[in-house]
Parts: sequence; structure tokens; C-alpha cells
Amino acid sequence: MKPRFFGITTKKNQQWATYQSEQWRQRTISPPLKEKAPAPFITISREYSCDGFPLGELVACELNKSESDRILPWAVYDKMLLEKIEKDHGIHQALLASLTKKTKAEISDFFSSALDIRLLQSSICRKIFTTIRALAHQGNVIIIGHGAAVATRGLKSGFHIRVYAPEESKIKRIMKMHNLTSEKEAKTLLKKATHKREAFVRKYFKVNVNDPSNYHLMINNADFCCEEMADIVLASLKIGSII
Repeated sequence: MKPRFFGITTKKNQQWATYQSEQWRQRTISPPLKEKAPAPFITISREYSCDGFPLGELVACELNKSESDRILPWAVYDKMLLEKIEKDHGIHQALLASLTKKTKAEISDFFSSALDIRLLQSSICRKIFTTIRALAHQGNVIIIGHGAAVATRGLKSGFHIRVYAPEESKIKRIMKMHNLTSEKEAKTLLKKATHKREAFVRKYFKVNVNDPSNYHLMINNADFCCEEMADIVLASLKIGSII
């Protein structure tokens, strides 16, 4: 199966949402899962302008080719679908209904100890992080961004990736993405986006998102294109016996 969105610079929001909603629908029609060996999951953290969803989709496509017998196919989730789940009470409850009591208790205990109690009281905060960890418990998911590597720490079946690039490379990519002619404008956009991403994880988990110890694999997007990064990820998953 050829990835549907690889190479698209400007997202077609409706098509994007339809694709991810279908990924979600396939999960919710499956029966609630019983206690079993933890299924693998992947998180991809990326610096602004680096490849995230395209990389995840390429990896998911290859995994689904080689693991066609799995009950749940590999699916990719980014900010758009995570926020949809968080805002829709019915979808959120369907996800929780697929989990065992033991898993629900683990999720509750994790966030009670990992998050500042004042932040945990926020319904938005609680839902978004519960969604990420619940998806990880289900397995066969690739979660993009939202501090997923930190939000799923302690789960041994996870494989965490960080995609980065030198500033010069990111500025060129930003100028192309947003059709900019000014490097200064691109630098300003990069600075604001970087601060926002780093502040998000720091606020909720008191963790530096750039710390290499949070990840199993770090890839320089300036040295490798998306297809090459996918090959590196797949090889690393095999070496680490994740797949």
C-alpha cells in the first residue's frame, strides 16, 4: 500500500481527518482486549519542520505488509486525531471501554504520580494524556508528538524516536513549507514553534524534550530523507526485537 499523504507539504484537512477517523473506526469495532502480552507501539517526537506523520505512515505501511495477521493494524495518530478523541466524549469512552480494569488503574496511577496534581485536574490535560497512554496499551500505534515518549514512559513495549535537524536545514524547510522569501521570518517562526513544543512537555512532565535519554533512536532529517529514515526505523525495530 502506498502512503496517501507522503510528500504533501500543505495538509488537506478534510482528507487528513477522514483518513485518521477511519483508522480510529477500525479500532473501535474490535472487541475489548483481554489481558495479553504488551503489543508494541512507537512514538515519534520531531523538531518543527522535520518529518513526523509521513515517517510514521511509511513505517506503518511496511509493518502492515509484514504483519497482516495482527488483530489491530498499525495506525498513525497525530495532533488532529488526538484532539478529536479528547473533545468527543463518546470516542474517548469507547477507547477506555477497550481497556481492562488493570490497565485503567495503571494509567490512573501513572498520571497521579507523574503530573502536578493541579495540572491533572484539568479535564483537557487528563483526557489527552489518558488517550495517548491508552492507545499505547492497545498497541500497534504510532503516536506523533504531544510528548508521547514521556507520557508513555515505563511501558516496556514502546520504541521512541526523535527526528531533528540543524537550524539551517529547518529554516530552508520552513521557507518552502510556508512559501516564505525571508530567512528572518522563517527564523522567527521556528523560534516560536520550538519554544511552544518544548514548553508543553516541560510544563506537564518537567522533562527536556531534547534529552537523548528519552529516546531509543535519534535521526538527523538533514542527512536522511523520509524513506531512508523509515528504513532506519524498521531496521532498528528488528534489531531491538520490537517486531
